[in-house]
Amino acid sequence: MSDFENVESNWKSYSSLLGRFKDDGINNLLEVLGQRLCVAPANPREEQYGCYPGGLLDSSLKIATTMKKLRGFHGSGVAVQSILKVGLLHDIGRIGSLTIEWLTEQDSDWHHERGFHFKQNYDLTGKTHPQRSLFFLQHFGVKLSEQEYDAIVSLDDQVSRNNLASFLIHSRNMLINKD
Repeated sequence: MSDFENVESNWKSYSSLLGRFKDDGINNLLEVLGQRLCVAPANPREEQYGCYPGGLLDSSLKIATTMKKLRGFHGSGVAVQSILKVGLLHDIGRIGSLTIEWLTEQDSDWHHERGFHFKQNYDLTGKTHPQRSLFFLQHFGVKLSEQEYDAIVSLDDQVSRNNLASFLIHSRNMLINKD
């Protein structure tokens, strides 16, 4: 499958799963940020997960899938909708701000040869990725339960505040250690 086909397939899966919520806030978020979400990498360096165009959606889908598997394995009563919402939306802050990209294509051969395929916009250092994700969600009117909010916040300090947070942290750590 070509890179374009992979991005297109991931977008269809991602938007279809989020479309199940029939939530105007999520629909508006996807309409406004969709193109940026489709092509956004998750990280700037090749040794990090999702360091390629479309890496953000790819890694979010993998995390949501792993979270669902962990839920089943542990026989947890955490709602599948919460798993999907948090798994798919926890990292959208990695695109940057409403108007500025966090990562752009690396134009320095020296950096590229050393595995830095994207350069970071250091003007966006005032917030962490989870904080920017929560900003996007509130900006577009996406409602989160307290459990969902706590799960996303847990990424900053890696402290599980509930089962949903445990599944998110564990799934992300599995992805980090896999790639």
